[in-house]
Amino acid sequence: MNPEFASFVANSNAHRHRRDANAARALDDPTALETLFMLATDPQAEGRLQAWWALELVAEKNLAILLPRLGELVHAMEGLKIDGAIRSASRICMLYCQTCPGDLPPRMTLQLRDLCLEWLVGDHKVAARAYAARALFELSQGDPQLRGVLREILEQDYPRYSSAYKAMARDLISRIRSGKG
Repeated sequence: MNPEFASFVANSNAHRHRRDANAARALDDPTALETLFMLATDPQAEGRLQAWWALELVAEKNLAILLPRLGELVHAMEGLKIDGAIRSASRICMLYCQTCPGDLPPRMTLQLRDLCLEWLVGDHKVAARAYAARALFELSQGDPQLRGVLREILEQDYPRYSSAYKAMARDLISRIRSGKG
């Protein structure tokens, strides 16, 4: 772990340029990336939220760099309580499910499915719900039972949320009804 980088991450704020700087450093320096992993996976770490923010941007720019440690990240996602970290984690799940949907081992697929279902039906902010719904849609390819559950949840919930969430829900419901992947 790089203590200097860990301190920099912990003292970062939500401004995009700070999150971008943390992600860029992690993409360029394997020690910095390892530091982000350690911060994100340690429930007691100062800077855990900021590490998830940076990992989200790392996933956006180079998802392959996270794949060897995906199991560790998914395990850490199970204990997340902070909304901002859950939002970032759900986006990482969505990006992975959209990019590599068939490459998951069955156990990991079940873990991601359960996490995303929890985020979708739990008391979480709209962005985390939307990313979880999109990840579940990808995971439901070839699983009519999961598709049915997702459709039911979206149909019941979407009137309560923002216009953007409603549009996402209508799109997924339409794609489920039409049978298009």
